Amino acid sequence: MIEDAHVTGNAALRDLNPVQQEAVVHTGGPLLLLAGAGSGKTRVLTRRITHLVHHCGVAPEEILALTFTNKAAGEMASRIGRLLAREVHGLWIGTFHSICLRMLRRHAREAGYRPGLSVFDADDQVSLVRRLLKGEGFEEQPRRARDVLGIISRTKGRGLDAAQAASEARTPAQKVAAKIYAAYEEALRRQNAVDFDDLLLGAHKLLTAHPAIADAYGRRFRHVLVDEYQDTNHVQFRIVERLARANRNIFVVGDDDQSIYGWRGADVTNIIDFRRHFPDATVLRMEQNYRSTKSILAFANAVIRNNESRWSKELWTEREGGPLPEFFLATDEDEEAEEIVRRIARAVDGGRRAYGHISIFYRTHAQSRALEEAFLRSGVPYVLVGGVYFYQRREVKDLLSYLRVLNNPADGVSLRRALSVPRRGIGDTTVAALLEAARERGATPLAVAADGLAKARGKARQNLEAFGQAMLAWGKRLGEPPEVLLHEIIEWSGYHAYLEAQGGDWEDRRANLDELLEGARLFSSSHGGGLPEYLDQVSLLTSLDNLDEQTERVTLMTAHNAKGLEFPMVFVAGLEEGLFPHVSALDGREGMEEERRLFYVACTRARDQLTLSGCLMRRRVNAAAGGVSRFVGEVDPQLYEETELQSNRWAVAPRRPSASRTGRSGAGASRVSGAGAAHSWGETDSLDHPMVGRRVFHATFGPGLVVAADGQGQTARVTVRFHAGQTRKVVSAYLEWED
Repeated sequence: MIEDAHVTGNAALRDLNPVQQEAVVHTGGPLLLLAGAGSGKTRVLTRRITHLVHHCGVAPEEILALTFTNKAAGEMASRIGRLLAREVHGLWIGTFHSICLRMLRRHAREAGYRPGLSVFDADDQVSLVRRLLKGEGFEEQPRRARDVLGIISRTKGRGLDAAQAASEARTPAQKVAAKIYAAYEEALRRQNAVDFDDLLLGAHKLLTAHPAIADAYGRRFRHVLVDEYQDTNHVQFRIVERLARANRNIFVVGDDDQSIYGWRGADVTNIIDFRRHFPDATVLRMEQNYRSTKSILAFANAVIRNNESRWSKELWTEREGGPLPEFFLATDEDEEAEEIVRRIARAVDGGRRAYGHISIFYRTHAQSRALEEAFLRSGVPYVLVGGVYFYQRREVKDLLSYLRVLNNPADGVSLRRALSVPRRGIGDTTVAALLEAARERGATPLAVAADGLAKARGKARQNLEAFGQAMLAWGKRLGEPPEVLLHEIIEWSGYHAYLEAQGGDWEDRRANLDELLEGARLFSSSHGGGLPEYLDQVSLLTSLDNLDEQTERVTLMTAHNAKGLEFPMVFVAGLEEGLFPHVSALDGREGMEEERRLFYVACTRARDQLTLSGCLMRRRVNAAAGGVSRFVGEVDPQLYEETELQSNRWAVAPRRPSASRTGRSGAGASRVSGAGAAHSWGETDSLDHPMVGRRVFHATFGPGLVVAADGQGQTARVTVRFHAGQTRKVVSAYLEWED
């Protein structure tokens, strides 16, 4: 316990609860502060540094504070300055990457670099790897380059260099990546450059290869503090451990229940196994929550309790009142969005909420389409965080450019875009010649292209003719439903294969195309118009300029982007098996526990009101949803309210989800059977397909087993359950097949 006189005489301890005070005045040695959601961890970190400087005689330059965002670092430095009532000089506070870059610049020669070190961004890396692959005789594809970079990045995250990667390589893809890794590192070194992973790995190597430098930093930094410790990877752990080795004053703050970045290399075992690494560590639990109501915390605690790999803790609060969390099940994603918007409008009209007090979280970016359309139709202002507006996304604009040219052949901007995606070998010079020829003849560019452009040669001319002829044929069918034309254009252009060849987040981008088709189909069913009317509606939906003048807007974002935020009123949409939790996590405990942590993070962003929702049918895949998320089924029905919408009473018997541990036999099972569905995503079993049961390897996801297949040969789409726990649909050509 902290003496009252001590508290009175120490400004750093004012307004802190007993556990927070104990952490701030910790006398020394390793300390793990398990800071639950909304428990005031930033306040404790800043007060701890203030206490060290003001009461313990520690100079600012003897403190190293590591964070994960520049914003957090700036906020901490600002708070410390206010608490000390003076500008603080010499304090090392920043992100892991910025601190490591600072070390590399200071010790460039020892690290093997020259002054003026450059940091390559993602585009620079892809460009470099593409050239290296081409030099090794591989086809120059952006997707292959990104796959190789993915393997290299994961290898660096484990602290391995090119030689170690080569010795561990087993599959053909790993061997290629290891070979490119060596050439890639050499090329970076020639250009006196590093990539983002190298900042961490380079600092780790510097400290390992030069003990004198490591010891000097160890003596200098009497105290090492780390924020968001649950998000560190192996290399970051090694850096922190080495710097704190001399004084052993390592003070880490984090919450294993909020570790949600395993997919990008974070290792939750760093915080779970802290006492194994530091046996003499003190462990404190900050379980008092200052954000949410008791009912919201009771729901969140009931969910996260189902994870096995975690420090035991239970959030509590003194905040009384507030409604129980609520769950409703809509017929489809559009009704779900409309219901959310109706509830928001009622809350704002009733004076209980302002738009800026409200946020909606979802698992994948593609889910924003239905929500955005509902907001735009209603006139409720909103802002999309962590992404671009649906109709402004690259793949959506690519396909809409075809439709705009059909509707207006004089639209040169859309024509240029449509001709360039997928690539057809038609450059700017050829397009300029096409437009000039059209002006000279008084014809449309499509007509000139279909007849054959004299100035074009070879493949470019052939592709222009095919494009022009196809577009002219579609141009005669403008009265048909827009989704029909869209579907044919996607198939004719080979746009799906084009997306896959780009690599990266191609599956999310393909999901956006499914959403685009569904939005067009809904327009046809509700409005009955053709392509011109559809494009008019889309144009209105993308006229967002007036939103910039709004000071209060509802926030839409993925649950991953919600970390560190809070709102009085929170909606979590899309609570269905295969969506949240995501399909990639259904077959592995570690992946499922991270999905559960992600849901826990989303719920604990709510201060006063939490509303959850799901659908009977996700119509973008024309199939029943996977059943209500197990996360709802894991909660005692007494801890939330279930609201039955008028529209789906015919489909679902009014019963509460069971409180089963898995949720599969509760809400999810009863609702799916009520909807008459058998499979999560409408996939037909294909056990008799010759590809099913074969073992494969993917450059990004590793080894796996084919569990379903559709089609034949190199273009077949196969469903693979990878050993890492992910289940993905992949085109056969991108897999290595075991004989």
